[in-house]
Amino acid sequence: MTTEKLTSKEIRDRICDELYREIAELGFSEPRAGKLHYLKSTDKNWKIYLEVHVAQRWGEYNVMPMFSVNWSRIREIKKEMEPGRNHDPLVVCKTFLNLMTAHITSNDRGAWEKREKWDELYVPETGYVQHAVAQILDVFCRYGIPWIREWSNKEDARKYVSKHGVPNAWGWLTIFALIMKTSGTEEACRWLKSIEELPSGDLELP
Repeated sequence: MTTEKLTSKEIRDRICDELYREIAELGFSEPRAGKLHYLKSTDKNWKIYLEVHVAQRWGEYNVMPMFSVNWSRIREIKKEMEPGRNHDPLVVCKTFLNLMTAHITSNDRGAWEKREKWDELYVPETGYVQHAVAQILDVFCRYGIPWIREWSNKEDARKYVSKHGVPNAWGWLTIFALIMKTSGTEEACRWLKSIEELPSGDLELP
């Protein structure tokens, strides 16, 4: 008798359930559709999620955890600019691999070795998720908790993008919208005028 193979969705839900047991006390909701909502954001229109994406690869299951930040104002701006399209209110999406790379210091050899192992994170065909969950929690505790604090509200998010930047056109629009929301329209326009006068690659963020 053959055992019925688990689906990617079932693996995803198992991982999310295990993560919820470990991090619920930090302010995360019960998982829904592969997402755990961070409930301690100071603005109901500013939503942070821990997401888990799973895809079956050659019998195993490839796992990609990430953070996403949704801000309804971004959806409104995009609708104004492209009214004929459906838009997502996504401000930023950060995979755990990129999260690690951004925060590991150059002399932290052990952390870089861990990062190399994250090129592919798999769950075996047996559906044993504990090893993957342990790795996700390790990165979450090291780098995820500080990242959540940096994005818990629009003012802190503006400071983050001022330091790290957001490398695409919608990213610059996000920065403009964040400055406008936190410091006013006049300050946002002043910033926009200042970057128009700077050479490419020499941008100054407030």
